[in-house]
Amino acid sequence: MRFINPYFRHEDNRGIILGITQGMIWKEVNFVTSKKGTVRGGHYHKKTVEGFFVISGKIKVYIKNLKNNNENTFLIQNNDIFIIEPYEWHKFEILEDAEWINMLSEDMRNSIDIFSSSTHNCIRSK
Repeated sequence: MRFINPYFRHEDNRGIILGITQGMIWKEVNFVTSKKGTVRGGHYHKKTVEGFFVISGKIKVYIKNLKNNNENTFLIQNNDIFIIEPYEWHKFEILEDAEWINMLSEDMRNSIDIFSSSTHNCIRSK
């Protein structure tokens, strides 16, 4: 997992424009809400890159790189922008009600690129 910085920020009396990501091609973009105390994720992708922009809330993100077995935990909050790469198992523990934008490099409508780390089997099939 890696954090990225906004590529652009403009603020005036009307408000703020924040450039979240530039130069990547996203085939799917989703708005996600999650309630405090819930968990999301618990899977990894073999091809898909995921981008996240947290609008509000606090989230504990668990990452395990399945290629080198490195494990990390991150505390994520509003305005954080981060990327999860293929083969990075990820789980989100929602510490406060949260909202975020989720961007995916692959279309997940009929995807078979969601895998459980315990079995390495596809969670969703066509």
